Amino acid sequence: MKLPEGMPTPAAEYLQTCLAGSDPKGQERLRRLLSAPGMEKIWKTLIRLNPDYLIGFIYQAACSPLLIYGNRALPGVSPAKERQRINKVLKAAQTLRNNLEELGQASGKVNALPNGIWILRAAAERAEQNAFAKGEYRQLTNLFMVRQYARSIDMHRALTVLLSVAAIAASAPRAPGPRKLKDARSLRTAYVQDLAAFMKKRFGKPLYEEVATVANLMFDEPDHPLTSNHVQRLVEPQKKISRRKSQ
Repeated sequence: MKLPEGMPTPAAEYLQTCLAGSDPKGQERLRRLLSAPGMEKIWKTLIRLNPDYLIGFIYQAACSPLLIYGNRALPGVSPAKERQRINKVLKAAQTLRNNLEELGQASGKVNALPNGIWILRAAAERAEQNAFAKGEYRQLTNLFMVRQYARSIDMHRALTVLLSVAAIAASAPRAPGPRKLKDARSLRTAYVQDLAAFMKKRFGKPLYEEVATVANLMFDEPDHPLTSNHVQRLVEPQKKISRRKSQ
């Protein structure tokens, strides 16, 4: 299969790996991405703008979970409710971190978080010893398991990772609104929004026309093709778009 002219070796190797490891549907999506009409121009544009992110484009355009898992990849609740819950998780994780740091400041402000976690573990061990002394054997099994598990993981790192993931999730592009989720083309809407957000972040522009072309290749809906104006309305619904006559 002929690769786009000027494609860097890492992107070409990634593409070959994806082709070899994909099912027939995935392979067809990748072939369309490579050689369908209109793609030659898009590849030239992306290579000119930022060749370092072609691997990300291949993944986002042809290997997105929205393409592989379909409606199962859409949020189970409205985007507003999901964002609200994510923000609660982020706030709770930040509060937990602050409380642990406050607990650990008894030993000084340096390394307050690790100290707080250590104090928490020590308190759990004391609770276990107290339960044993009182003969409350029913509590011992749970306390022992919790303490042993706590020793097997880096709780400091786990909390840091949780905070990072929650912060990233809270700043992610908004998914389609409730009306769009019930729409027959909600999957395509979510795909378009994700791809346009990626294009803007990695190539400096949302590239609405290019996103429309790729989405039309991935979603076979000849009776409802996307245009650059359609894509812009899906990505920026609050923005008024001047209608232009198609040439």
